[in-house]
Amino acid sequence: MPRRARSRASGNARMSIPLAAVQLRLHLIALGALSGVGLLTVLAMLAPLAGAQHSAPSSSDGVAELRGEQIWTSTMTVGSNGRMLGFGTFGGRDVGRLSQSTFTWRGTTYTVANLWSNGTPGSADSWSVVIDISPPLSLEAEEYGCLTLQLGHLWLNLADGRGNGRQFFWYDVELSWSSGASVEVGLRQFPDSFETRSITGWGNNLQRPELGMAETQLLRVAPVAFAFAMSGAMQDELPDARMISNSVHQQGELRPNRTRATDMLWQWGQFLDHDISLTPSTVISSQDSIPIPQGDREFDPFGTGLRFIPFNRSQFDPETGLSPDNPREQLNLITAFIDASNVYGSSSDRLSELRTNDGSGRLKTTDDGRYLPLNPPGLEIDDGGRRRNGLFLAGDIRVNEHVVLTAMHTLFVREHNRLAEQIAIEHPDLTGHEIFELARKIVGAQMQVITYQEFLPLLLGPDAMGPYEGYDPDVDAGIANEFSTAAFRVGHTMLSPALMMIDEEDDVEQVPLVELFFNPPAIRTAGIEAFLRGLSTQLAQGIDLALVDEVRSMLFGPPGSSGRDLAALNIQRGRDHGLPRYNMVRTAYGLPPVGSFADISSDPEVQQALARTYADVNDLDLWTAGLAEDHVPGAMLGETFRTIIADQFRRLRDGDRFWFESDPCFLANPELLAEVRSTTLADIIRRNTLIDDEIADNVFGGMPPMVSISGPNQAAAEGSAAVFRLDRSGPTTIPLTVNVRISETGATLSEWADRTADATFGAGQATTTLVVETNADSNPEYDSTILAMIADSDTYESSAESNAADALVVDDDGVDLHLEPGVNVIRWAGLDGVDIVSTLTGNGDADVSAEIVAIFEWDETAERWLTFFPALESVPGLSSANTLRTLRAGQTYQIRATQALVWRIPRPDLMIAVLGDG
Repeated sequence: MPRRARSRASGNARMSIPLAAVQLRLHLIALGALSGVGLLTVLAMLAPLAGAQHSAPSSSDGVAELRGEQIWTSTMTVGSNGRMLGFGTFGGRDVGRLSQSTFTWRGTTYTVANLWSNGTPGSADSWSVVIDISPPLSLEAEEYGCLTLQLGHLWLNLADGRGNGRQFFWYDVELSWSSGASVEVGLRQFPDSFETRSITGWGNNLQRPELGMAETQLLRVAPVAFAFAMSGAMQDELPDARMISNSVHQQGELRPNRTRATDMLWQWGQFLDHDISLTPSTVISSQDSIPIPQGDREFDPFGTGLRFIPFNRSQFDPETGLSPDNPREQLNLITAFIDASNVYGSSSDRLSELRTNDGSGRLKTTDDGRYLPLNPPGLEIDDGGRRRNGLFLAGDIRVNEHVVLTAMHTLFVREHNRLAEQIAIEHPDLTGHEIFELARKIVGAQMQVITYQEFLPLLLGPDAMGPYEGYDPDVDAGIANEFSTAAFRVGHTMLSPALMMIDEEDDVEQVPLVELFFNPPAIRTAGIEAFLRGLSTQLAQGIDLALVDEVRSMLFGPPGSSGRDLAALNIQRGRDHGLPRYNMVRTAYGLPPVGSFADISSDPEVQQALARTYADVNDLDLWTAGLAEDHVPGAMLGETFRTIIADQFRRLRDGDRFWFESDPCFLANPELLAEVRSTTLADIIRRNTLIDDEIADNVFGGMPPMVSISGPNQAAAEGSAAVFRLDRSGPTTIPLTVNVRISETGATLSEWADRTADATFGAGQATTTLVVETNADSNPEYDSTILAMIADSDTYESSAESNAADALVVDDDGVDLHLEPGVNVIRWAGLDGVDIVSTLTGNGDADVSAEIVAIFEWDETAERWLTFFPALESVPGLSSANTLRTLRAGQTYQIRATQALVWRIPRPDLMIAVLGDG
């Protein structure tokens, strides 16, 4: 078991939410500010969870699918054995007391023999809480996630407890028990359909419960670079990281991205990254610091040649890094899954500190409900290397790193509390813990939807992820070192020198980026709305090699003081983690190695910059080379990083047993699933702030979605449907209606011709169909070609190559013309100029020229009969006697037949109507 980072949470810390916070939200609702899914909508949405239609909230609504069952309740008088606090037998003597130590469940009587809090663990790997139940619980693996141990206000999921059915151990839980105190304890069972995630990620995979959990090793797809992965100093022949930064990563003029993505793209990327990966650093060692080239303009202006950029190597599993066969393996301290751990934490002690624990199911905020609570003394927090007061508390320790990141944390805490309030109103008989877990489940699902339906399609382009085919227990959802240490750091190149703030009067202010690092007071001064409007409006810089000086030389402070070079740090971090060089990573991910710098980029300036910096293409650092690549068509980045990122997010989706499309809670409640699936980040912003229509429905920006249309592969028979397929690129969360113009060359769509039809993409849909029904009648017509063309619109675009498609409709029924012996009178109701010979012979298909002996047409102008005798056609020199050669539209003809017959015209050019015989 890897060494555990310790953090502390007070077991009885509380912050109640006063009535003013509730009144504020109700006031906002009354103003219409919390648009999107309103209160009544969500209440109706949650009602199906009870298996009943929505009605006025009451305890009789019946929420059996949500409400848990208390299977054991007791009051514990805390005892002490000198090292541990709680109840049990230790050293042959009884310690503490339970008012009820037995319970009966599923026909078996169980006894709680021990319940201890390890107040002074011997090491970071020591357990914090243990419960001993006899006989062992006989449960299926997934059932442990439905059982929760209550310790006062603290709830511990048994899926988090490493154990064997008899003993369950929890780590990183600190309780403020004292000898002689009374604590309410118990066990509560949730319904199977309401199994909740463990806070540490343990047990998500029932076959290998450690996969994706907090405090486990980053996984590797590519082999390790041994020169960097040992426990000694970093040594290599590659150019120094700051030299590479100066040579390759400088940005002169601003370069907004061509996709027109907003700053929200990189901000969501950072917020998401802090949900899935956190690798801690060690203390700074001078031997690992980054040398600064002599005379460096920012860091060594006096040319001393003695300056360095401090660098902290990453912590690693202490059982690794000992030999070439056992290189360093870095840790991920938080859960890998997209589970909103940045909101709720990845350990029980942090979660306990975040919750109000007052029965409301809410998370702590300031008294007015607008901001995050302050981080309590002693609880781990990232302060940027300086001791700062007034830092905010959140599920992730990096919450104060930048003001806009703090704004995102604040937004999702508000969303959790909004949901908790609505659930409590609808289901007043749910416990606070049940309210909390349902709100937590919904927030985690919302993050998944936003990521996969808005964020990734814009970043990676269409179809990068492929369809979801269900949970796969053989997939490891763990975070890859190549992903977290290189590929997912593309957002660093998207930063601008200043952030945009837009107030409620639409006044715009540009605030220097460097002023907003570790600056919590800025949130209280401006509020989160100004920053969220700015993130949703300002265009981000393009994903390329260039970083603005605000992060390339002034990250966290001025050069030479606390300032850092983010580009150099990224390069050095890749070496610290033993990432192999660019070509080796490409090979590991199934991509061919490149042979020259021109294979990476078509830009001569980029080729020259790489060539003057690296001696050989095989020496390239992964982060630098990945940014240098030409972008994949339709994507915002190159092939290597697109492949790595798509692989990671595919595994995060397919390897998560609680993925929202597989979670039993959502599957049992399709209305709730539909609401979650249609959620956008704009919805969440509008529900929880004073922002309304001043932001776009798609706050990530980007070009309008590109829509293409394709026709069916086979011709449709008359009377069947012609089905056209439409595809869209870009974010898919927002429904999209596409107007299609319909026309045809024939008459099978008489009621459709020159009209339009709407094809609708639902929320989450990248593909839809347009079904065009054709007429089935007895009239012979031309084979018809249906043309479907995408109409112009401001909400989408269509490419010139795929904005139209056609479908062939075959009139394979033809017409049966029933003729009686003698003269039959018909009117030709089609076009002029049909050749009589071809018509009688059916173009070789149905020859009736022997049964029809004559055709007559009265010529009003000449006042004479025009005649056609089929028999004359075969007599040399007599065919010219036939004065009638074609049939004219609307003209009446007499046809003389020798016998009754059915003239089958399978592929006629014109429609025929039988008027009668004579």
